[in-house]
Amino acid sequence: MRLPIIEEDKANHLIYGIVIFIIAFAVTNEYIALLTVTFAGAFKEYLDHLDRENHTPCIYDFIYTVVGGFLGFILVLIVHLKDYLPNLLNLLSNIL
Repeated sequence: MRLPIIEEDKANHLIYGIVIFIIAFAVTNEYIALLTVTFAGAFKEYLDHLDRENHTPCIYDFIYTVVGGFLGFILVLIVHLKDYLPNLLNLLSNIL
């Protein structure tokens, strides 16, 4: 089975999304960090749009950046699952 190959540029956006998330999470919470990644990806593509002579704006670059942020977000949830689990179980027991 062959794994799909991600273009180098898209892989870079994915990694930058993860790195931006980690840095933002170090100084805020996971939700603000995810918003920061989204803003950074959108702003980068906006700058590319303004400088079309040297850059090509691409919606997929933005998507890969945000997906990187979501991967960071999921990693934080997995690492802190033991912290979230009691609250989640409590919430579910109140609903049911």
